[in-house]
Amino acid sequence: MSYTLDTRVNEIFNRDALVSIGKKIEKIAIGSKTKAKTKFSICEVYGYTGKIDSDNIQVFNVFTNETKWRQLLNDWLIDCDKIESISFNYANYFLEKIVDAKQRVYKVTDMEPSVLDENDLLYILSREEDIDASSFSCRDNYRKEAVTEWRAKASPKAPIYISFIHNETLNKYYVKLWFKIDAQVDVVIESLTTI
Repeated sequence: MSYTLDTRVNEIFNRDALVSIGKKIEKIAIGSKTKAKTKFSICEVYGYTGKIDSDNIQVFNVFTNETKWRQLLNDWLIDCDKIESISFNYANYFLEKIVDAKQRVYKVTDMEPSVLDENDLLYILSREEDIDASSFSCRDNYRKEAVTEWRAKASPKAPIYISFIHNETLNKYYVKLWFKIDAQVDVVIESLTTI
């Protein structure tokens, strides 16, 4: 059985760059018959328009203008689920409250950003670990953001998703392609690397 990406993905993300990302994931993960043996648990791919280096901190610009974002979303809208959430975070700790769903509390570790300048893409490998909600008790220095996401499957068979995100607090728009690096990583790799 051949796994491929929805062809609409190619209108947003460079196909050759996605093949390159798939090959990198293949090198760091071991087959689907055993759990992936890597420190990373998720890969996120963004359009990229530049970065600012300041005081040993890199800030990546992944935002697009609203008009372009809406045009991209319109091609996918019929396939999307709308997810509204409130996110609280401090440092690398996150608490997400999704409307009409359970909350999730996790921390992000082992973050490794990589830029593919020639393709205007940024991809981030990281590890997300669920943690106890008490990590947020008595905190008053967190950042709160309201986010609306339209999410669709980017592959008919593989667990790869495309998200059109409006950060309502910042009034910023962006698109990301993402997938988990888990026991189904072989299917993801085949979908990314099959042209």
